[in-house]
Amino acid sequence: MAPHPPAPTVTGRPVGDRYRGAGLLLTIPAALLALVTLVVPTGQTIVRSLQDSQIFGPSHKFVGLENYSKLLEQGYFWRALGFWLLLALVPVLVAVLVGPALAAALDGAGTWPRRIGRVLMSLPLVVFSPVAVAVAWHMGQAGAGGSGIAKIFGRIDSPDKAFGVIPLVTAAATFGAV
Repeated sequence: MAPHPPAPTVTGRPVGDRYRGAGLLLTIPAALLALVTLVVPTGQTIVRSLQDSQIFGPSHKFVGLENYSKLLEQGYFWRALGFWLLLALVPVLVAVLVGPALAAALDGAGTWPRRIGRVLMSLPLVVFSPVAVAVAWHMGQAGAGGSGIAKIFGRIDSPDKAFGVIPLVTAAATFGAV
């Protein structure tokens, strides 16, 4: 087998090497914007979290990790972390467990159940609208007795109720999208 001919060159350099410097030069604005919009604010946030500062005022006294210890002592932080985990995990579990389980069930069901299942499974996707869910919820909350989705899942009058209701609604919305 004959060896490959050498790459064409211009002024003694291969063609691919001619544009390498221009490519690196064009990445400078993107790198500067990433630095200004991501790295600098992150650093400022870390520094401010180690200070005792007011929203309106010049007080910036360094307190170290005292802010973090106060935060971890409060029960609100752990409740908020649990709520956040629920909001993050429920859609993932619905998408990872329910979707494949339904697909496997429909796959083994036969022709007609599979066709009916396809139609039934496409309906939530067609009617899924987060805005409609939010408007219906708001309208149900505004009424005295509650109606619609608020009647199904319950009114959110306190954080305790929201802790149980919001993940259920998120699961239903995720099921519609899956």
